[in-house]
Amino acid sequence: CSEMSTTTVILSPSVETQVQKSTPAAAPTLAVVVDAFLTSVPDRDSNGRPNQTKKKRRTAMRRLLEHVGETTPVSEIKQQHIGELLDDLAAKHASTVSTTYLPGLRAFVSFGRRRFGDQGFPGAALNDALAGAKYTGTRSNPERRQRPLTAEELTIYLDNPTLRAIAADPTRVCEYWLVTLPRYTGARVN
Repeated sequence: CSEMSTTTVILSPSVETQVQKSTPAAAPTLAVVVDAFLTSVPDRDSNGRPNQTKKKRRTAMRRLLEHVGETTPVSEIKQQHIGELLDDLAAKHASTVSTTYLPGLRAFVSFGRRRFGDQGFPGAALNDALAGAKYTGTRSNPERRQRPLTAEELTIYLDNPTLRAIAADPTRVCEYWLVTLPRYTGARVN
């Protein structure tokens, strides 16, 4: 190999051993580390269903690859890359930054540090970039939770002209209850 140098080490007066000192291998690309990371996440959860965690992590990794570049050596990833990515995500996907992207990125950095740290993966710097990251959007958390309907919403759902017309027609009264009962009980179709 042209990249290898040979050094002679004398172990005893009668034995000489040649030891090859290799130059450090080039840092793997971001795509290689992402592929290893996603391969480490099981495809199925403990119940045999598709793993939602893997789906979320794949989404986060796709955005990371788009932002930083697949062929970028991991040794060249900087805190600035992560900061810019988080700013971009917050602008476009504000409500999912803390539930989809941050957990995926944190898990990736932990994995990269553990598996590729000796190959130039900047785990500590990227951990610092993610440490203070949090959702700073305008949507409130209770907005996503189940809550009672307001009086205005009840009026819209239960006392609107279309429903009154259906209820007034004896041949369509079943349609009225088919729509009204799920609304009254909170049932929904997923």
